[in-house]
Amino acid sequence: MRHLSHFDLLANLRNGRSVEQLLSGRREGDVEVIRFLGIDRDRDGCWTVRLYEVADVGTPDHLDLYSFPDVSEDPEDLPSATFSSIEAALEYACSALGADLQRFVNQGVAESEYIDAYHPQW
Repeated sequence: MRHLSHFDLLANLRNGRSVEQLLSGRREGDVEVIRFLGIDRDRDGCWTVRLYEVADVGTPDHLDLYSFPDVSEDPEDLPSATFSSIEAALEYACSALGADLQRFVNQGVAESEYIDAYHPQW
């Protein structure tokens, strides 16, 4: 099972493991924009939610979603927020960024989600 149960999602975050989720993308002219978010625990014990928006430049030989170019002129302008509780971070991810509590995955698994959603033929 790829998606984390609510129990595993909370356990991962409490134990300092990052989670992520592929979000709905969009088109900008000729570019397919892939959107995903990550939630990480920082050294201060807070949780940071970050949005990533990258151009779909993937090929069957290049699937590294994390190396795709940012579509924002300044990636620092993308939504990012830090919270003192896991619950607040998840609420923000869902309400502000459109995340679904049933679709979180471990860090690194968003690439598989990307392939399934955008290029299942690969």
